[in-house]
Amino acid sequence: MKKKAIVGIIFTILVFLLLLIPNDEISNSISQTVIFCGQTVIPQLFLYICLSSIVWELGIVENIISAFPKYGVEIAVFFMGILSGFPSGAIIAGNLCEKGIITKKRAEYLLTFSNNAGISFVFGYVSSLIGKTGAFSVFTCQIIFSVIYAVTGRKVLSQGDKKQYATLTSKTPSFSSLVNAIKNATKNMINICGFILFFSAFSTSVISSAPPIFKGLAEMTTGLSALSSLSYQSRLWHSALFLGFGGLCVHFQIFAACNVGTKRFFISKCISALLFPPSALFIHNFIVKIFLCLSRIQ
Repeated sequence: MKKKAIVGIIFTILVFLLLLIPNDEISNSISQTVIFCGQTVIPQLFLYICLSSIVWELGIVENIISAFPKYGVEIAVFFMGILSGFPSGAIIAGNLCEKGIITKKRAEYLLTFSNNAGISFVFGYVSSLIGKTGAFSVFTCQIIFSVIYAVTGRKVLSQGDKKQYATLTSKTPSFSSLVNAIKNATKNMINICGFILFFSAFSTSVISSAPPIFKGLAEMTTGLSALSSLSYQSRLWHSALFLGFGGLCVHFQIFAACNVGTKRFFISKCISALLFPPSALFIHNFIVKIFLCLSRIQ
């Protein structure tokens, strides 16, 4: 424990000294990242995060759980995670855990399949890099692997989960619910942009000359923005890798949004990082072959 503390102190001092060195590149990187957040991240994510927050505040999640007692929790976090994107799934799983509706162990299980890049981000920003077919291939990978993790991970559920979801108290829609939803969404959006800014500065100061793969594993959007000069197949491969892993920046967002163990979440993302690229290439090539066959028939 003492060695870990010493290493942590040394690392903190080194990073602090590194950031004290005047570096125009870091300043420019932060400025460009602020613009990127304003032009891309916020427009594509904020409304979805607001929607996720409103769904929670109005008690819609509890209604879904009550309507489907056996798999209601999984259904709610899966669809909110796939529609709204990082870190909506973690936020809902954390809220359910804090309210005592599920145990921490079940919340850990939910994290493995409820945190993916949102549909707007994939078919918006990512699509501009790899086209609609490539974006569809990566998005399909997210759904397939999320379902696999959901099905195979059921055994980690503890016996202490509360099953009587019908006793959940329903919420009456009110003006305060809308206000709280927007406040919480704004707070979460600021957290997301804050982590992106930090990892952007880190990438510029530490791994600025590194290949895109290292930048993407640290911060997903920074890595994606560095792919423009690569071939299409390489862009698709890297994009699938980055979205499969999520990037350390997203991992920290998950840690901040959900106060439960994240070991299973990290393992699932490492597996996705290994399997997403070949799977996305296979799906993409399969779709291209289908279109070629259809064009020949016509």
